[in-house]
Amino acid sequence: MANREQKEQKLREAVRRSILLSPEDKKFWIDHAAMLPNPVLDDVYKLIKSKNEVVDNYLMAALEKDKEHKYLLDLKQKIQNIKQKAFEMEEEATHENADELLKKELDNL
Repeated sequence: MANREQKEQKLREAVRRSILLSPEDKKFWIDHAAMLPNPVLDDVYKLIKSKNEVVDNYLMAALEKDKEHKYLLDLKQKIQNIKQKAFEMEEEATHENADELLKKELDNL
C-alpha cells in the first residue's frame, strides 16, 4: 500500500472514531480523503487524531474516578440498548420486505 493510501486510511479511521464530528462531517471527510492535497490531508489527520486523544483522556479520567463502575455500567447498558434497537429495526425491515414479497407472489397466482 502506498504511503498516500495509508495516510488516507488513517484519516478515515480517525474520523470514524471521532465522537465530536457529526455524521455529515464524518461522511464528508471519509468521502473526500482521496481528493485532499497532501498538506491538508496531514493537517486534518493530525487535528482529528489530537482531538480523539483528548476525548480518550477525558473518558479514561472519568472512568478512573468511577470506582463503583456506575458510568461504565450505564454506558454498557446504553450500548446494549442501541444494539437491540438496531437489531429490531433490521428484523422489522426484513419482515416488511418478506410481507411485500409474499403479497406480490400471491397476486401473481
